[in-house]
Amino acid sequence: MIISCSNQVNQKPTPSIAKSASSDCRLVKHELGQSCIPRNPQRIIVTDENILDPTLALGFQPIAAAEQNVAGSRGRHFGDKAKDILSIGKTSQFSIERIVELQPDLILGFYINPEIHKLLSETAPTLKIKNIEPSPLKWKQTFVNLAEKLDRKEQAQTALNQYQQRVDKLRQQIKQKVGDKTVSVMRFYASGRVQVETIYSFSTVIIQELGLSLPHNYFHFLLIKIHPQYLLV
Repeated sequence: MIISCSNQVNQKPTPSIAKSASSDCRLVKHELGQSCIPRNPQRIIVTDENILDPTLALGFQPIAAAEQNVAGSRGRHFGDKAKDILSIGKTSQFSIERIVELQPDLILGFYINPEIHKLLSETAPTLKIKNIEPSPLKWKQTFVNLAEKLDRKEQAQTALNQYQQRVDKLRQQIKQKVGDKTVSVMRFYASGRVQVETIYSFSTVIIQELGLSLPHNYFHFLLIKIHPQYLLV
């Protein structure tokens, strides 16, 4: 039995326990071929935390999910929605054995290469969702793409409408209390790593929607923070 995998997988699963196609599924095309997706999946597993968020927003409740490589645990922003979701390990090295034990009826992921897709498809229909590039700028389009694959377009539109209402409300509150401020976004990790977000990151895209501004010399600022020796030039 294969215990875990990374982006390079040479082992072949045995025995095959692939689910056979039935009339109760939809044949869906995706980047790595096509899969027969259950019309009402009950045991979904997601292979990265980035796809967990939109999956929950569409009204599904995955039974298990991989966790971020750089984080110590599940993202706090999920709150109680993720409290019963089991872990299958980190995104870069999730446990195939654990996935088999949980007997999913659908597997979803953004970061699934052909070898891993073939491996996972022996367990359950596996859908590789394309992360439209540049993904942070087009996250809404990626979300709609997932919804179309899962036949949840109405739920996606409802979620996007609710998101826009929250943005409009918060934008007004920020304008009244803070005004037109210029902000920078940085992330600090327990390892000591510091990450400065650029204008092409997800967080800064949201910040700009809220009416806040980013530094005009943002890339120069980024260069200084990552390579302080350039201050001597």
